Amino acid sequence: MIRTLLGVQAKILKHTMETNKTGTNVSHVIIGFVVILFLLFALNIVTSLPAAYDAGLVELLFSYVFMMMLGLILLMGVPQVFKHLYASRDLTFLFTLPIKVSHIFWVKYIQSFLNIPAALFVVTFLPGLAYGLHAGVHGYFYPALLIVTLAMPALGVAAAYFINMGLVHIIPAKRANELMTVMSAVSGVLVYGMFQLPNLLAEPGSDMALPTGLLPEMPAWLPMSWGASALTSAMAGEVSFLLPTAGLAAAAAGLSFAASALVEKGFRSGWIQLNEGKNKKKKAGEKGRRFKVGSPVAEIGWKEWRYMKRDIREWLIFMPFVFLFIFMGFGYTAGGSSVAAFRELDPVLSWTAVQAAALFIYAFFNGSLSASFVAREAGSTWMLHVLPLTGVQIACGKLWMSWLIPFLPVSVLQMTAGILLGWPVSFFLLGLVLSALISPALSALGIWTGAIGGKYNPSNPQNRLQFAPSLLMLALSYVYVVLTLIPVLLVVVPAESAGLFEQVAGGGIIGGSASAAASLLQLKLTNSALVMALSVLVFLFLTIGTCVAFLYLAGRRIEQGIQVSMPDSKE
Repeated sequence: MIRTLLGVQAKILKHTMETNKTGTNVSHVIIGFVVILFLLFALNIVTSLPAAYDAGLVELLFSYVFMMMLGLILLMGVPQVFKHLYASRDLTFLFTLPIKVSHIFWVKYIQSFLNIPAALFVVTFLPGLAYGLHAGVHGYFYPALLIVTLAMPALGVAAAYFINMGLVHIIPAKRANELMTVMSAVSGVLVYGMFQLPNLLAEPGSDMALPTGLLPEMPAWLPMSWGASALTSAMAGEVSFLLPTAGLAAAAAGLSFAASALVEKGFRSGWIQLNEGKNKKKKAGEKGRRFKVGSPVAEIGWKEWRYMKRDIREWLIFMPFVFLFIFMGFGYTAGGSSVAAFRELDPVLSWTAVQAAALFIYAFFNGSLSASFVAREAGSTWMLHVLPLTGVQIACGKLWMSWLIPFLPVSVLQMTAGILLGWPVSFFLLGLVLSALISPALSALGIWTGAIGGKYNPSNPQNRLQFAPSLLMLALSYVYVVLTLIPVLLVVVPAESAGLFEQVAGGGIIGGSASAAASLLQLKLTNSALVMALSVLVFLFLTIGTCVAFLYLAGRRIEQGIQVSMPDSKE
């Protein structure tokens, strides 16, 4: 039966490729071409390495290669496995047939393995084979390489299945729409934790295994170390390679069969819980409750906020932001550093660094968030024409909420950093004013970009912009931030620093920029009031003017009619 189901899956894949749009098939060909180029590049590198090798160094490199393999499988495989287990359209039909659930599970398992894990097996096995032939290693190496590079992705896929079948019973059924977001978050946390293991488990003061001192030794009990030890022993012709090889293969097979033993509880009942276990009981509303409608601009913003509250997937755009700060802080404290080292810095320097980080966050998130406010109008663009509102009013309604959502948490982080770093009160206020003036234009830019290149895919609600407009928005965001920082730095940087810029002045972009900065600081040294007044005027012109200009362009586009791309489910 498993063979029959695999044959049906192959026919479905063939039919899907035949009925796909040309652009979709072309993108698949391009991805395959890129993988082939990467493989050729890797083969060229390994064959150019010296034939003589240091066993300890090779073992360390093997262990980190396997760690990257498992990390990629968990990062991309956990959400993909969730889709195969609980979101496939064929499950509704398959569960009505007289087919064992375990057979359906193994078909889904093989389908998951023949995706990203199989590609990682190819790009790992072939370079390893080429290196073995180039270095003239013992014949034991080749069967060990095949077993290890097959067992490692099998272990990752089995772990992904265990994670999915466990979490599906923890998350309430009424939150089924948010499960994909949860799976993505869990995979990100697991991958980060995996990459931190060597640092966390390294003994204090122990020597690093590489001359660069960048990579600590991998703990011997991890499966990545088993695979690396098996390969290095096999390269030297030692029979001891059999033990870690057999252990790794047994672990992969055991975890896979253990996952298959839980299919009745984790697979079938989990699918039923997600598809039939939602609470349909209606909550009794409060009688006599009255609603007061505010101004149209305010109500449009509140409408966007209510939409975001209903679906946690809308907040997935902030996941990199959360991971960035949590993991950077964790890694910093785990490395033995403290805030006291930063408190010793000049407050002007620490304030400038924090403001630059805040502006980077605004440039990365504000535009994407506000563009999503436009793109989610995919099914109701006709309504924008019948509302008794101008396009600018609609754009302003989306602007204030898309600006406020990131402004509040970033401002809290700025104030927290200021308290830890001992800033004066004036620095707090100046930082908030700068953020409040610079960030609205980024949101206006995102609204305009969403109006000219919005995209909405119900199965992937985080993808709200077409490729070219998203690149345009990102480029314009950073250009705008850099331009607005110039007058700010002219006010903040002391005029006495002109000599430092003169030392770097010269040809090229960096030298020319340093020369211009030195000239402006020299002018500030002779006429400080004039330079600071002009800097403030230029700053206000850039921030307010850019915001007004993009709001006007977005309003005009909304009045003319926006068309949001809605790809079909196959794409």
